[in-house]
Amino acid sequence: MKLFLKKIIVYAVLTILLIVLINLISDPAKVFSDKIEIEIANYISEGLNVSISSNLNERVLQEKIIQGIKNRPDVVILGSSRIMQIGTMYYGSNTFNSGVSGASLEDIISIFKIYDLNGKTPSKIVLGIDPW
Repeated sequence: MKLFLKKIIVYAVLTILLIVLINLISDPAKVFSDKIEIEIANYISEGLNVSISSNLNERVLQEKIIQGIKNRPDVVILGSSRIMQIGTMYYGSNTFNSGVSGASLEDIISIFKIYDLNGKTPSKIVLGIDPW
């Protein structure tokens, strides 16, 4: 009976370790890697358009884009997805939209702080105010 219990415990531990190892290597939720966000940020910083067919962390993407911007924007637009359509046609060519889906006040403050920490504090900020 003791031998049987030892075998069960060993197999259970090995199975759990195998599952953890596979998830760490493949990282399906992109928890341990922001490689795709860096790649997309590089394309956007070069002025290219990007079409994405999978989920990604928009907040990390905004951080990488801000770090890749060469010049300080005059106008930065912050808010949720409702404000993502606003851009250079309203505020001039040196405008950058940093809207993220479902943005909360904490997201807006955090994204502004990223601009500030990278020495790219804009002269004008446009805030999208949502009911939540």
